[in-house]
Amino acid sequence: MSTKMWEASVEHAKTCVLTDKVHHYYPDGLNKAGVVFNVVGEVRGLISDKYVFVDDFTEKEKAEARAVVKQAYEHWKDVHTCDNETLVENPSHPFNLGSPSLHENQYNQLPTQIPP
Repeated sequence: MSTKMWEASVEHAKTCVLTDKVHHYYPDGLNKAGVVFNVVGEVRGLISDKYVFVDDFTEKEKAEARAVVKQAYEHWKDVHTCDNETLVENPSHPFNLGSPSLHENQYNQLPTQIPP
């Protein structure tokens, strides 16, 4: 997808109804470091040894995370869904990658806009 198309898709996605769900994607497939984003593709944080909020990122890290989110949409079958509360309530604790609720992707395909 071209950069222009991606930007148009993100702008359109911002008109969607937001949920309390976030998605996480590990680009290396090894669950070492993953990006967390909401349904409209906005970066919310990073999972490494613990959850790191996007507010703590440098501008370079934010740009890299946005690139990984773009990859996530291209590899949607590898994206997992969880409640935002799970991450927000325990940001300093190691992320429990073994939790089944964190590995369920509630969508079989890319999320679409919810009609009003």
